[in-house]
Amino acid sequence: VDAGKPDAHIWRLYKGLPHRAASILTQLQTGHVVLNGFLARIKIEPSSRCLVCHVPETAPHFLLHC
Repeated sequence: VDAGKPDAHIWRLYKGLPHRAASILTQLQTGHVVLNGFLARIKIEPSSRCLVCHVPETAPHFLLHC
C-alpha cells in the first residue's frame, strides 16, 4: 500500500464517478472482484478456474478474453 497521495491521473479517473462506479473500478484495479480467482483465494469457491475456459478467472481474463 502506498501511503502517498494519488497521482493526478487517478484523481481524473475517479472525478465525477458515482460511488458504485468508483467502487467497481477500485475492485477491478485491486483484483478484489467477485470472480473465481478472488473467491477461491478467500475460500468461498473451491477452484479459481473459469467455468468456460478452465484457466484462472481474473479480471483481465474475464474482461478481455472470455
